[in-house]
Amino acid sequence: MKLVQLTFKKIGNHWYLDIEHDNPQDLILDPVLERFLSRLDSLNIGIVDNVYLVEQTGFIEPEGLLQFTDEDLLRYFTTKDIFKMNIFISNYHFQISSNLYSLLENKYQLDFHISAYRLAVY
Repeated sequence: MKLVQLTFKKIGNHWYLDIEHDNPQDLILDPVLERFLSRLDSLNIGIVDNVYLVEQTGFIEPEGLLQFTDEDLLRYFTTKDIFKMNIFISNYHFQISSNLYSLLENKYQLDFHISAYRLAVY
């Protein structure tokens, strides 16, 4: 089971994933996710580092499960388009850029299209 710690930093009024990138536009988060991160930042220090991606093996717990649409994954793997990918976490709908998807997979050696991952806050 793989456990990946995600760190988010607040710059100005927005939250960004702390990950190497070439274009800041790649890191823009859905406004609902930004509000969630603001609530997690109870000390108002502008850093949230208690969010984890947990690879699910065997029994898949539905709480916090990340799911991408088949259409978006097909487009991601068959084109070089930069587009908004739909992501569902516990049946809540969000969007992230296809570049952020790529950055996450590459930096943390994740396989969102093969393995199931759950978002957890500890």
